[in-house]
Amino acid sequence: MRDLVSPLAGFRSPFGAPRGFNPARLVPSVAGRLAVFDPSRLSSLFQMSDGSTPVAAFGQPVGRLSDTSANGLHAVQASADLRPLYARLPQGGRRNMLPSNANTGAALGPLNAGGALSTGWSVVGIAQSAVSVVGFGTDRGAPYTDLAFNGTPSGTMEVIFAQPFLVPALPGQDWTASAHIQRIAGDNTGLSQVWIRTFAANAAGSNVVGGVAEGANTITTWQDEQHAATTRTNFPDGSAWARSILRFGVSGGAVNFTVRVRGVQLELGAAPTALQIVASPADITEPGRWSRFALLNDLSNDALAVTLPAATYTVATGSDAGVTITTGMVHGGGAYTLPGPQRLYGAVIIDRALTTRETAQVTGWLNARRP
Repeated sequence: MRDLVSPLAGFRSPFGAPRGFNPARLVPSVAGRLAVFDPSRLSSLFQMSDGSTPVAAFGQPVGRLSDTSANGLHAVQASADLRPLYARLPQGGRRNMLPSNANTGAALGPLNAGGALSTGWSVVGIAQSAVSVVGFGTDRGAPYTDLAFNGTPSGTMEVIFAQPFLVPALPGQDWTASAHIQRIAGDNTGLSQVWIRTFAANAAGSNVVGGVAEGANTITTWQDEQHAATTRTNFPDGSAWARSILRFGVSGGAVNFTVRVRGVQLELGAAPTALQIVASPADITEPGRWSRFALLNDLSNDALAVTLPAATYTVATGSDAGVTITTGMVHGGGAYTLPGPQRLYGAVIIDRALTTRETAQVTGWLNARRP
């Protein structure tokens, strides 16, 4: 069965739900006491709580998630700053934890005069006037950024892909940073080393905990594209954040070169895996994999609420953690806030217990919408 879940080109996804099952066909104890929410149906998403301004792009706020049953029990949020975002995630879930590797926010020019790096990136060790974004785009399915360095470094130069406080990490974890790098113009004058680093930072964000992991020095080979990767295993006690950096050791004097950085990734695990493209936390894709669609909550105060009659309900939700079915939920009538895991892929609310067969069907329907 192929469920056409979005009219946006290329965003359709085959769901392996039980053949022919639609939770909107469940029969409640009292007519009208059934609500079905399916963020994969773009036509059910609106930016405003009154059902105006359809959602048309990932990262847009969702003020109304329409009930796809015939009962009109829509989930809404009147406050603009409390609305979750429309999001997509590749089947299999997120691995690339960088805030962006897709040139989100990038602009051509010197960094001190209108040029800008991808969200979360920065350059240190040389004046911002000496670094320019001279190109960006996509090559062989992977986003790239071309950075020109022309000036005298003040010390070791670094392209930082993950600023402090952006990629949470825990002691005992392994983290791997990877990127394709190539010197596409200039030469190695003033350079001694070129390598990728991965390290743990403490709660303050900037101080290294327990040393760094450094990849191979590519200074003699990076005129040809290199897939550079390095893993910091067993993050030590006190680790709070993962960081990844492209580092240039300097030998003195001015530098003049352009580097292409392509397909940057920072992920849990002891080896690099297939590239995921992160335009934003609400827009993550992976070439060759279907997307799943969700409401992305900020885990703080984002919420949608549906007005329900007084009754005892069964509430089934699909999130990154799995399918949760809560039975015997006594509701006195009025607003009921949808459970708020970080990503909500679907929900079913009905005023009675589900049969064993229905439980399996609803579970399958929700799992088919999860990554």
